[in-house]
Amino acid sequence: MWSSRGKGFTLLEVLVAVAVLGLFATGALRLSVLATRTLESVRSYSDLMDRVQSLETDILVGSKPDNGDEDGLEWESRRYSYPLMDGLWRVEFRQLDVTFEGRTITLYIP
Repeated sequence: MWSSRGKGFTLLEVLVAVAVLGLFATGALRLSVLATRTLESVRSYSDLMDRVQSLETDILVGSKPDNGDEDGLEWESRRYSYPLMDGLWRVEFRQLDVTFEGRTITLYIP
């Protein structure tokens, strides 16, 4: 919409453009904050998984006990044996429950 007095935008057009740009900027900022939070969560989970896999290896080679805690990491390992086909075969595995900062991860180790 052009004014009849000359070239340029009316005050209303400028205000609408600023409002639209403000909405876009607010949305972009919110997405940026959500992406940052998600990235922190993924990094935390990845670090925890690395520690759990290292713990699993240490338990299997016998350098760590089946149950314990270290640096905030608490774990409990239990052995299970289930008969199959009327006792013809047995399935043996360990269940490793690891807790860190309120998160629990369960691994089933053959």
